[in-house]
Amino acid sequence: MGYEFNPQSQRFDVPNPHRVENLFLAVGAVLMIASGFTSLFIARTRMSHPDNVAGWAALGAAVLTLFAGFTLVAWILWQLRFYFGRDQPSSLAPNMSPTQTGGSKEAQAITETMRQNAFHYPVPVSGIDQLLYTWMPDLIFSPLPLQDIARVQFRNLLAFAAILVSALIAVFGVSNPGQRPIVFMLYCIMGIWILLRALRGGATQISVFSLIVLSVMAVVGPVLMQTLLPANLPLPVEMNWAALAALVVLGGIVATTLLLFSVLAQTLRPTTISMTNHLEVVSFNGAPNQISLHFARALQELWFEKIPNRRYIDVPPQLTGSRGMFVGEMLEESQPVPTESSALTLSYCLSAREYRHLIAVTSLALLLIAGSSAMTLLAIWRWPAGAFDLVAGSGLSFLLALFCLGSSRRLWRRFRFTSRLYWLELQGNFQESNVDYGNLLQGFRSQKTVTSVEDMTLRLWVADVDSIYYGHDSKRYMVGMAGNSAESDRLGLHLAEFARSQSVIVSPTSARDAERVSQISGMNQGSALPDSKATIVPLPAEASRGM
Repeated sequence: MGYEFNPQSQRFDVPNPHRVENLFLAVGAVLMIASGFTSLFIARTRMSHPDNVAGWAALGAAVLTLFAGFTLVAWILWQLRFYFGRDQPSSLAPNMSPTQTGGSKEAQAITETMRQNAFHYPVPVSGIDQLLYTWMPDLIFSPLPLQDIARVQFRNLLAFAAILVSALIAVFGVSNPGQRPIVFMLYCIMGIWILLRALRGGATQISVFSLIVLSVMAVVGPVLMQTLLPANLPLPVEMNWAALAALVVLGGIVATTLLLFSVLAQTLRPTTISMTNHLEVVSFNGAPNQISLHFARALQELWFEKIPNRRYIDVPPQLTGSRGMFVGEMLEESQPVPTESSALTLSYCLSAREYRHLIAVTSLALLLIAGSSAMTLLAIWRWPAGAFDLVAGSGLSFLLALFCLGSSRRLWRRFRFTSRLYWLELQGNFQESNVDYGNLLQGFRSQKTVTSVEDMTLRLWVADVDSIYYGHDSKRYMVGMAGNSAESDRLGLHLAEFARSQSVIVSPTSARDAERVSQISGMNQGSALPDSKATIVPLPAEASRGM
């Protein structure tokens, strides 16, 4: 469920991506908790016996099983609801506040992508990556988180495969049957180490040195064991190490293979960018920053659901001196809108290519959880016959289940968004001059210092962007871009018409100014010189004689 940006609109409601996964987790949690409570009742019954070792063993197994079950419950509750806040998804570049100016490297990378009409894809360097991208050629066009998951799981698969091949060579090279459990124990420990490393978010690197070590262990190791160790060396813990090693290694191979197929299903085909821009050459009298301000006002009218755009670049034109050149730039993105609003159901996941293999990974995890709970009950029921093997198998099965769930969690959090980018470029030359307007004899005149701009380049880019987002702790990545020529032409012509309509004459705007101008005009008319048709009044006779 998503956060509602506007109570009147449900456009931003995002379906919970963990809905289907939570169903599988709920079944696994019920199985583990049921197994734990059954073990508790068995322990209570056995506590009354004189030899209550079996009771204490059942109690310890019950506590561990309940801990695993309630851990799954906490996992479900943690991802029961999925919210997008007002600042979600993350921006493509650092946001600029209304009072900030400038830009960032990430924003410049976006504009360069629009200008070059092509995305920049990192090139795989290592030999293992070359092998991976040969198998998945479209992986290079996918977002970086998906590529990272593929790299990690491919290295884990190679590590498990190398351990399997080395173990088979070493086992067949051991002539003493009593020494084979030692070999299985060593390789089982190596498989557990790979799983624990993967749960911590790391990948096992298969280097040349590690391959040499595995080769020496497989070929020379059996001979050294026969020379240095006795034929029937007792192990620290007598268990079926062959079955445990097979469970860890083969289970790891199956899990990593399914994860890689899940990644392969979510890879993207190469995207062709079709960018267009609107170019205007404008001459006008006025400050170039007026164009930037009017562009911001025009974009405010286009806010989606009244949500402000995300501003990435704001470089207003700076005029220094009475003449020179100037540049200006603005880059904004509209609020990203989710493209998928329908609920994520099991039937949809089974039919969709992106989720079919994820269902297989989650089903494998559920199967391992069910096996873990069953082996725990069987170990308590058959105590002490084979109890250590069953408990160890239960723990390793649950560890493999956690590996499947943890590795596939980010693949479930895959969201696609659409948005629109607006990029304005201004470049030209300016010159300041004084303009006087009015009648000097009548005493009313307008004077203004005018900035004259000749042949300014106004270039406007508008692009519809397709992006992918992998959860709250992830960046958002552009995977598609298409120019919107109709919108760029409309806005470009609107800005050019606004620039050409700038006035150079200062005139009164308020009512009081207009009233005072009217009074001054009346006084000027009263003090005007009489015309030739005016009547001449004669002087009195006394005044005439005196003169």
